[in-house]
Amino acid sequence: MQVSRRQILAMAGAGLVCPSGPSAQELSSFVPITVIDAAFDMTRREGMMDMLVQRNVRTVFRYYAYKDQPERNLPHKVLRRPEAQALWEAGINIGAVFQYNNDRLESITAERGKADAEHALEYAETVIGQPGGSAIYFGVDGSWNEPPQLAGVMAYFTAVRTAFQRGGNRYRVGAYGSGLVLRRLLDAGLVDLSWLALSRGWPGTREFYNSERWNLFQFSHHLWFGKNQVDGNIINPMAADIGDFGRRSPAEPQDFATSYLLKDQVYFSVVRQAKVFEKPGHNSKVVMTLTLAHNPIVLQSADGWHAVSLDGTDRIFGYVRSDVLVPSDQMPTYR
Repeated sequence: MQVSRRQILAMAGAGLVCPSGPSAQELSSFVPITVIDAAFDMTRREGMMDMLVQRNVRTVFRYYAYKDQPERNLPHKVLRRPEAQALWEAGINIGAVFQYNNDRLESITAERGKADAEHALEYAETVIGQPGGSAIYFGVDGSWNEPPQLAGVMAYFTAVRTAFQRGGNRYRVGAYGSGLVLRRLLDAGLVDLSWLALSRGWPGTREFYNSERWNLFQFSHHLWFGKNQVDGNIINPMAADIGDFGRRSPAEPQDFATSYLLKDQVYFSVVRQAKVFEKPGHNSKVVMTLTLAHNPIVLQSADGWHAVSLDGTDRIFGYVRSDVLVPSDQMPTYR
């Protein structure tokens, strides 16, 4: 049975502001983004911890790695215990992802998979105190689709899975990558959880998104918390366990209603470049052109126009013609 947006809002209960007007074409609502990922220490950015709480962030995904990478402008990339404690004390869960030059094919080998997994396991248990039953994701940050490239990916995760098994399967294995990579890994039983990367140009991403086998989808690189730019993610309502964790135990999956509404408010563009106008109407000033890396949140819809947010808040950034944006129930091809 298809569940309507109005029914989901009713299921979600009080606490959602749902403005409407005589020209509204659909029920408007705004649900704050609850899962973000970032490569900086939340406690080192002025006001960031307060903003996480104010905007009801559920989970912050942070990195495990061998060391920080200032050479890549990531001076505080690695999650450390004081930051973890601060997040837990604020009531915020943590998601763990290992990534150390995993956007380079030479890093995706069986040898690196073994070393990365062993480092992540030791760091999770002895430094962070990550509770058992939660997950550690491993990044595969490339558009690789040639047989030798995919063989390297499979060898990497075979080594990761073996290391986790030798560690008593204390943690689950997740993967971040393209749709093609995630499908292959799930089919082979090498990962338990899948996090689909933003890039719609990566192989198999549209098909994998539409298969609804993913747990997380990274829909934006352009969310702002004050002066701090982070990535925004939505949780699959049908697979809402993302392996995040609190201080003492894995986090409960996000409730269906919230997950549904978060996903429902994100829209995809059907064109490579979509104009954002200052006001509804083609004679209005163009304030920005969206690329495929900008999946806006639609706040209101009326008279052939969508009022959109680009920063993850309920602030209207501009207006986009409704014929170039489509709901996120299926990822479209683009022209």
